[in-house]
Amino acid sequence: MDETQHEKTATEGKGEKKKAGGKKKPKMFNDRNCDIDLFDSDPEKIIPKKIRINSSLIMSCRMLEMPAPNGGQIEWAAILLEKRKKDGTSYDFNCSLSTVPHLIEGLKKIIQANPKYFGKEAK
Repeated sequence: MDETQHEKTATEGKGEKKKAGGKKKPKMFNDRNCDIDLFDSDPEKIIPKKIRINSSLIMSCRMLEMPAPNGGQIEWAAILLEKRKKDGTSYDFNCSLSTVPHLIEGLKKIIQANPKYFGKEAK
């Protein structure tokens, strides 16, 4: 049985740009203007805040970025604790913003377990 090649219709071949070697150019991902957004850790949903806890400790909420191994960028919502050292420099500790509810529950347990230290405010 012989193979025959069919003719291209009007819709075939439109918008398909090919690279050398006959491969199609990959379509770019476009997540703009979605009707419903279920992506919880979307950077646009994060409202940066900076809170001074005491004279040497600042807590902030913001997006952090770092270079990815493949050359891109990795970004995530984070809670950042910045501690000032005696010489005026500082160091940070950060963790994912999704851990905050667990941190709050843990702090509540610590406060409840130490009523003498925290006074009558511990409930």
